[in-house]
Amino acid sequence: PLTEVQYESISITSLSSRKTTFEVEYSPKSSWPEYKFTVHPKNGTISKGKTVEISISFMARNKVNVSDLIVLNMNEAYRYAVHVRADAEVPVFGVDPYSLPLVALNGVKIPRILDYLRTYLVNHGALRLIGLYQKQPDVMLCYAIRQQLNRQYLISSQSNKETMHCVAHLVRAFFQELPQPLIASLPLSSILINDEKKLIKSLKELPHQSTCLFVWLVDYLSDVITNSEYNHTTIDGLVFFFIFS
Repeated sequence: PLTEVQYESISITSLSSRKTTFEVEYSPKSSWPEYKFTVHPKNGTISKGKTVEISISFMARNKVNVSDLIVLNMNEAYRYAVHVRADAEVPVFGVDPYSLPLVALNGVKIPRILDYLRTYLVNHGALRLIGLYQKQPDVMLCYAIRQQLNRQYLISSQSNKETMHCVAHLVRAFFQELPQPLIASLPLSSILINDEKKLIKSLKELPHQSTCLFVWLVDYLSDVITNSEYNHTTIDGLVFFFIFS
């Protein structure tokens, strides 16, 4: 976050024989408190040989990626665009999951990054990839994809099998690196039981946000197992991989 206001300016000198009029157009994609632009003056006239300085101030209260246009209209005939861009790296792993942007799915709110990762895997047919969770991913590629997700919530690496393995393992990494383990509030004995009713009762004791994440994870793992004929993943192997590793 930029705790101090950042300033930039544009100087306009009129060489016309008549007065030059100008007007600044700006339609922010986001509003305070994420970030704020101030433009002054927003309009006016400039006499021949005179110069006007338009100041632009910017401040961000949160780590955000900004890409906005400020358009300068001159004499209602010429338009000049100023591209204002600010890049921030916002970690999506190892942080409070509910400090991240959320999306509502099936009545529960979960971090948008989880929905993005799952959608990416489904759209690229990765759930049918042989050895989806058995094969070790490329460490350097995983790191690169992490950085891409931190910067812009997008994966720009080439969509091949190596990328699919990395994205699948990053789903696991998200849960593995939670500041507070998902089921830490429950004793292991209340989970490792064969009584479905008792298990459901135990899970109801989880905090609401943990329950939402747990429901999402179970639903995702169900999708993986549904494709076990192709990815060669077993229920026991998957549970061990996500819970005990």
